[in-house]
Amino acid sequence: MPKTSRLFLGLAIVCGVLIVTAAAAMAATASGGTMPYEAGLTTFSTSIRGTIAGILIVIGGVGGVGMWIAGGQLER
Repeated sequence: MPKTSRLFLGLAIVCGVLIVTAAAAMAATASGGTMPYEAGLTTFSTSIRGTIAGILIVIGGVGGVGMWIAGGQLER
């Protein structure tokens, strides 16, 4: 590899690292509060971890396997 190519590659890598580091620092210092959709996501996250949700997931899994067996998918 020629010396100029190695120099160019090294400069490109250094510039890339500096850009990524600056962007990460800017993102870390920007504290604008909460996002408007954060409350909805928190509510959704809480609701999918409840008891009823777990029961519905088990019923759905059993029903899906039953439909798969009834549809003849186990035959060869």
